[in-house]
Amino acid sequence: MKEWLFRKYSENNLVDGESIVYQTTRHWINFFTLPLILSLIISFLISRNPLIQLGIITVNMVNLWIIINTDECVVTSKRVIFKTGLIITKTLEMNLTKIESLSVEQSILGKILDYGTIKVKGTGGTVETFLKVNRPLEIRKKIQEYSF
Repeated sequence: MKEWLFRKYSENNLVDGESIVYQTTRHWINFFTLPLILSLIISFLISRNPLIQLGIITVNMVNLWIIINTDECVVTSKRVIFKTGLIITKTLEMNLTKIESLSVEQSILGKILDYGTIKVKGTGGTVETFLKVNRPLEIRKKIQEYSF
């Protein structure tokens, strides 16, 4: 297989003179919220067979694992990149000079476990959100360091 297949989106799309300053993914807490509860409810509604229930839960957990490990939040020396998805991808790439404001939302549990939601507002008024990401305050700090 080609080496580029195993590299992350951000590494494959750096421009000349650009380097990765900070990168992270979604937080592991994503496993224990609504998707886990829904997979438990669905597995018990569909079948009383424990093997089928275990199979449904396993498929949902593998799906979440893929999501958590393929989504990227990257700060480079020139821009911020948010990428979601494995097969069907959505990317947001915003130049650091075009960021108008940045907010971080954290619950009490988010502060304890160090995860939160990042909202980036560009100069055109576009607001992009990246949910339940690892170390959101570190991301904010890196964006602020490199945007001035």
